[in-house]
Amino acid sequence: MNAMDPKTLQVLEWRKVVELLMAESSHGLGRARCEALTLRIALDEVSAELRITTECRELNRVAGMLPQGGIVDVTPSVRRARQGFTLRPDELLAVGQTLQASRRLKEWVLERREEFPHLAELATPMASLPELSAMLLAAFDASGALADQASPELAAIRRRVREAQTHVRQALTRIIGQHGQALQEPIVTVRGERFVLPVRADAKGSIPGLVHDQSGTGQTLYIEPLAVVELNNSLRQRQLEEQAEEQRILTALSEAVAACADAIAWTLEAVADLDFAQAKARLAERLNGASPRLNRKSNTRLFKARHPLLAATLGEATVPVDLSLDEQHPGLLITGPNTGGKTVALKTLGLCVLMTQAGLHPPVAPGSEVGLVTEVFADIGDEQSLAQSLSTFSGHMANIIRILEQADARSLVLLDELGAGTDPEEGAALARAVVETLLARGTRLVATTHYGELKLLHYELPGIRNAAVEFDVETLSPTYRLLLGVSGQSNAVAIAERLGLAPSVVERARALVEHRATDTAQIIGEVERDRHQAAEMLSRAEKARSRAEALKAEYEAKLATWREERQTLEAKAKEKVEQQVRSAKGEIAAIIRELQGVRTAQGAQRATERLEKFQGKKKKPPAPAAPLTKQEVLEVGKTVWVAKLGQNAKVLELPDPDGNLKVQVGVLTVTCHRKDLTLKSGAELVDTPPPPRRTGTIIIPAAATRTECDLRGLMQHEAIPEADLYLDQALRAHFREVTLIHGAGSGALRQAIRAWLKTHPGVAEFRPGGPLEGGDGVTRVTLR
Repeated sequence: MNAMDPKTLQVLEWRKVVELLMAESSHGLGRARCEALTLRIALDEVSAELRITTECRELNRVAGMLPQGGIVDVTPSVRRARQGFTLRPDELLAVGQTLQASRRLKEWVLERREEFPHLAELATPMASLPELSAMLLAAFDASGALADQASPELAAIRRRVREAQTHVRQALTRIIGQHGQALQEPIVTVRGERFVLPVRADAKGSIPGLVHDQSGTGQTLYIEPLAVVELNNSLRQRQLEEQAEEQRILTALSEAVAACADAIAWTLEAVADLDFAQAKARLAERLNGASPRLNRKSNTRLFKARHPLLAATLGEATVPVDLSLDEQHPGLLITGPNTGGKTVALKTLGLCVLMTQAGLHPPVAPGSEVGLVTEVFADIGDEQSLAQSLSTFSGHMANIIRILEQADARSLVLLDELGAGTDPEEGAALARAVVETLLARGTRLVATTHYGELKLLHYELPGIRNAAVEFDVETLSPTYRLLLGVSGQSNAVAIAERLGLAPSVVERARALVEHRATDTAQIIGEVERDRHQAAEMLSRAEKARSRAEALKAEYEAKLATWREERQTLEAKAKEKVEQQVRSAKGEIAAIIRELQGVRTAQGAQRATERLEKFQGKKKKPPAPAAPLTKQEVLEVGKTVWVAKLGQNAKVLELPDPDGNLKVQVGVLTVTCHRKDLTLKSGAELVDTPPPPRRTGTIIIPAAATRTECDLRGLMQHEAIPEADLYLDQALRAHFREVTLIHGAGSGALRQAIRAWLKTHPGVAEFRPGGPLEGGDGVTRVTLR
C-alpha cells in the first residue's frame, strides 16, 4: 500500500473518481470501503484486485448482480451492544435482517465457487448465525414492535392488559349511558395514560372524579370518574409489568448480539468486500473499461484511453488517445494550441495509472499495459498563489523543485506547460534542464509545452518522443486527438486570420514567423520525411514478416499432418507384419502338432505336403547381398536353418552316407537331408574344417567387414536386424570397437538402438560418440 502525493491526487481530481465508485455501491458498508480506496504498488496485490474486478464483471454478466437486499450497516449498533447498551427494537430488527440477507448472499456466491473462486474466497469468512437471526426476527412483528411471542411472560402480561382495558372501557361505557348529557362527546379517551371522559365544564359536578386535563377553550374537562380509578390503577400496573418485560427482552437480545459481535463484524467486513467488488465491476461497465496487463518496469501503453470523468458523462463520445512510455522512450513531449486537449491527455494517463493500481478497470481498450509506479507527481493548472505572493511561474517552479527532490525511476511525472510564465528563452532552457534530469534518472515523464525549441528535443535527446494535439483551423476548434511522433503548431496566426485580423497584419506576422522558423522548419521537415520513410519501410517489413509467419504456420501444420499420417501408416504396417507373424507361427505350430502325431507313411506324406504348401505362401529368405566369405563347420549342437520348415534347428547327429541327419525343432525331432541345411547368418556351412586362420573356424576377410554401420533412414524394425547382422560379422572379425550411426533426429531410433544393445550378449559396453566422433548421432560399441 502506498500514499500517493496528495497534491497530485488533488490536481488529477482523484476524489471525483472515488465518488463515481461510491455511487455504484449498494449500501453503507460498500460505500465506506469505496471511500477508503487503496492505491497499491506490489504487482501481486494489484493483480489480485484486478482479478476480483474482472471476476465480478463476469459474474454480473452471467448471473446478475449480487443479492444484497436487506443489508444495512449495523456496525454502530453492534458496537453499542458490545459496550453494554440495550438496543432499540429497530436496531435489533436491522441486525436480524442483515444477518439473514448476508447468509443468502454467502450461499449464492458459494454455489458458484468453481467459476468465481476469488469472490467465493471473499464470502467464506461470513458467519451464518442462523439461530441469532431467527431469534431476532421472531421477536418483532411487521410494524417493528416486540411481538407477543417474544416471550411467554410477555404474552401473558399483554393478555392481562387487554382484559384490564376491557373492564375500564365497560365501566366508562356504563357511565356514558347514565350521564351522556354532561359529556361534550360520548367517547372514551386517554390522558396521562389513564382512561377519561370529555365532560362539559358547566356539568363538572355531574360526574365526580379526577380532572387530568382541559381543552384549550376551557369548555371541556377530561375527568377520570371515581368509579374507574381502581380499574385504571390495575390497568396501569399491568402496563408497567409489560414495559418491564419488554425491556428485559430487549436487554437479552442485545446481550445475544454482543456475544456474537466478532462474528458479526467479520460478516460485515466480508459483505463490504463483496459490495466493493461489485462497485468496481459496475464502474468498469459504466466506463467500458478493461483490465490492463501489468509490468514491474513502469512501461505503460494505453490504447484508446479516455478521461474517466469525461467517459462517465459523455460515454463513447469522449475522444480517445493512445499513450506510450517504455525503456526506449521514457519521455513524451506534447505540443499544440491551448484548449487542444494536452492537459486532458496528461490527466487521462495519470488517472488510468492510479485506477489500475487501485484495482479498477480504467477506460482503455483491451491489450493496454500499465507499469506500476511507486509515486505519481503532477504539476497541472494555474499555480498562482496570492496568499504566498507567488507568481504563476514561481508556483510552478516550487512544485517542480519538490518533484525533482522525490522522483526516481519508479515514478511517473506529469508536467503541464513546462517552463511557462517567464522569458521564453530562459523558460525553454529550464524546461530542457528539467527534462534531461528526469530522463537521466529513468523517470517516466509526460510534459506539455508551447516552446518551439523543445520540439527539437526529440532529435537531440535519446528517450524522448514528440506528440501533438490536433486542431482544425477551418472550424477553429480542437479535435482532441493525440498524434504520436509529430510536433504540434500553435496556429495562432491562422486563428487570428480566421477571427478577422487585418490581412496586412496577418501577412507581416506570418513573414516574421517564417523568417525565424525557416531553419528549424527545414530541419524538422527533413527529419519528419525520414521518419515517414522509415515508418513506411517498417510497415512493409511488418507485412512481410506477417506473411512469412503465416506461411511458416501453414507449412508447420502440413508437416505435423504428414508426420501424423506417417506414424499412422507405420503403425498399420507394423500391425500387419505382426499379424502375419502370428498367423505363420500358428500354422507352424499346427504342422508341428501334426508331425508329432504321425504314425503312418500316409500321415507323413500329408504333413509334408502341408509344409510344402505353407512354404509356398511365404517369401523365401533373402539371399545374402554379398558373396559368402564366411564358413562354419557342421557339427553336433550347431544351430542351423532348415529351409523347408522355415525355422532354426539344433543338429543332433552328423549326416549318414546318404546325407540324412536328425535335428531338433523345439520339442520335435525331425529327420531331414544335409542339402536342406544352411546358416541364417549367410555364412557357408561345410562338413570339414577350413584351413586354420589364427583362431576359430570361420574365415572372415578383414576388408569385408567395416568398423561402422550406417542405420540412418531406417525404421526401428528395419534398423535393429541390420545392426544385429553387422555385430555378428564384427564379432567374427574380432573387432574390439565399432560405431553404429543412427543420427540425432527425434531421438527415437537412438533410444531403440541403445535399449537393444543392453540385451545383446556380444556387447560389453557402449557410449555416445565424442565431439570428434559424431556426438549423440552415433553410438560407440565395445564388443566382448
